[in-house]
Amino acid sequence: MDIKNFKINCSSIGALMGNAQGNNPITDKEFKDLISILERDYDLLSETQKYNAKQIMWKQALYEPTKLSDTVTTELAKIYSFEMYGKSKISKGNDSPQQLEKGNLAEPMAIKMLSDIDGIEYTKNEELFQNKWLKGIPDILIKTPAGKIKKIIELKVAYDLPTFLISIMRKEESSNILETMGYMDIIGCNNAEIVHLLVDMPEGMIAREELKAMEFYSDLGIDREIALKRLEQRKNSMVFPEFPLSQKIYRQPVVLNKLIMKDVKRKVTKAKEWIAKLDAKFTKPLSL
Repeated sequence: MDIKNFKINCSSIGALMGNAQGNNPITDKEFKDLISILERDYDLLSETQKYNAKQIMWKQALYEPTKLSDTVTTELAKIYSFEMYGKSKISKGNDSPQQLEKGNLAEPMAIKMLSDIDGIEYTKNEELFQNKWLKGIPDILIKTPAGKIKKIIELKVAYDLPTFLISIMRKEESSNILETMGYMDIIGCNNAEIVHLLVDMPEGMIAREELKAMEFYSDLGIDREIALKRLEQRKNSMVFPEFPLSQKIYRQPVVLNKLIMKDVKRKVTKAKEWIAKLDAKFTKPLSL
């Protein structure tokens, strides 16, 4: 890892953007309140209005847009550990076998499903894109006949119906939007979308889920007949043949916000400084 040329993966931008506790800019409402107060004659202001104006201005004056939160520094320590020494955090998170298989098997299934829906033969992009601050491999790139990238598609796969339904009804996760905007910024493309797909769980994963469930039911002493019925219900929740393709997709367009990307790049610059300090402390020989 070359710290001077350190770049953040687009998928990690969301983790980088959290503000440290108590370090927040003034809100739109606070800004409007401040303008409303400042437009009045000072002698006509109440003591409460004067106090509120001072508090809002003080909050903005103390705000440090590049200050890194504990959550961010924890993420940077993981990045440094892995990229410098190949050592990752031992956890049951995104590095679990199921998550790895989901990435390896679900993504090709999702690309095929989207190809069937759009009538276009999409392929997984394997090319790494990067600039001074960011790097990443977007899922699908649509190009002009001349080879220019005209659209970016980022896939998000759901293995169960409730998760997919929530993705439809809730506001798009900021981490997904920031990741996609990162790809847009690197590539210089203003057209992108996040596509959520409801995908059948791969057969291998279903078989393992069934095996784990049967072992669990057996340990609890549940009658085999009842266990088999429960197992059938679990399997029914893993595949979705009854839904047409049109019900298994949700598209979310993404608009590139250049002001947000400027903030991202400031945070990356600050992250470089923090990692350089971490490296210096970690590699400095101890005095005996």
